[in-house]
Amino acid sequence: MIFVFIPVLGEYLAPQLVGGARGVMIGNLIVNFFSGAQYTRGAAAALLVAALIVVLLIVFRRSLQVEDATRA
Repeated sequence: MIFVFIPVLGEYLAPQLVGGARGVMIGNLIVNFFSGAQYTRGAAAALLVAALIVVLLIVFRRSLQVEDATRA
């Protein structure tokens, strides 16, 4: 699930080619912010997506209770 979910948040070319301009995807929104010289909004949106990914990874790791391989 993790390997599918994370790349989906960053995809902007494939949904644009397949879906057209009817739907707004988060990747397209970030690209539009940077293309329109709205760097602060683009950076904030990208930071929110990155924070969401980190939180989800922490939740998934704790729910799986994976033992650390470096501990003896």
